[in-house]
Amino acid sequence: MESIEDMWKRFSLSDKEVSNVDLEHTSQQSENILVAKFLTTRVLNIDSVARTFKPLWKTRRSFTVQDLGKNRLAFVFEDAMDLERVLVNEPWSFEKSLVVFQRLLEDGPINDALFSHVSFWVQIHNLPIRRMTEEAAKAIGRSIGYVEKVAASDDERGGENCMRIRVRVDVTRPLCRGRIVKLEVGKTGWVAFRYERLPNFCYWCGLFDHSEKDCDIGLRQRHADSVEEFQFGAWLRASSDRPPRKTVVTVPGNLTSARGKSTSDDSWRHPTPTTSEPQAPPECHTRVPEFTPPNLETDMEVEQNPRAYRSHSSM
Repeated sequence: MESIEDMWKRFSLSDKEVSNVDLEHTSQQSENILVAKFLTTRVLNIDSVARTFKPLWKTRRSFTVQDLGKNRLAFVFEDAMDLERVLVNEPWSFEKSLVVFQRLLEDGPINDALFSHVSFWVQIHNLPIRRMTEEAAKAIGRSIGYVEKVAASDDERGGENCMRIRVRVDVTRPLCRGRIVKLEVGKTGWVAFRYERLPNFCYWCGLFDHSEKDCDIGLRQRHADSVEEFQFGAWLRASSDRPPRKTVVTVPGNLTSARGKSTSDDSWRHPTPTTSEPQAPPECHTRVPEFTPPNLETDMEVEQNPRAYRSHSSM
């Protein structure tokens, strides 16, 4: 259906309609505005949306939610840093459906908003250990979308033989399941992608805006002689969205000084023999006091009925 914004361009305007109204110097809302599209077929309740995001965002100042129709909402923040934290911690979901946020930078109708990209942490699995470098991760990430960051610190690096990259993903297209990579001459391999905090999506086509029961591919399968298998699945979800344990440790060698410079000492080639046997450390005869664990059941009885416990102890 054609929008009003497109229809008015074909109107024959009257004299009153053709004269514009200057809004440049009129008051406007806060500049800290995010518009969002909820990829769900359910009707939104803004009270429920506000209750859901309030404990998740933990904003320093207040924010307002406005219903824009067609499962689109506007979030007006009093504090610009609250807005930034929402974008930095994408993706977000509501009732397991993806929410696509877009920063409102200039005047324009809501229909001009694209709602096309969301930032995800993507894990790259099956990458050969010799290729687990920042350069290789960026090259693979560019095949998915715009690479925002490659996890390099111990707190962000991936475990389980994987690397983590922050990528701006086009959510209007099917999810990328992996990539064929060229390794040595005449040798290729497959690296698999897993997405952290991945919400619901269609297992038939890999899109976010519908489920399997509403997918055209799935509907055609009902009347097909042979049913095909899902091309997508829950295996695209990362097992955990929390940064794993420390996975890389660098151990300095004996020839490296405390300042990181190599020493010229080659005494290791001709070690000086010791003149006497090393003495064993003196034995410690300090008595370690025994620890008697508290009787939790008795403590609870005393607290609940102290008079009965005193009469029992005096017997």
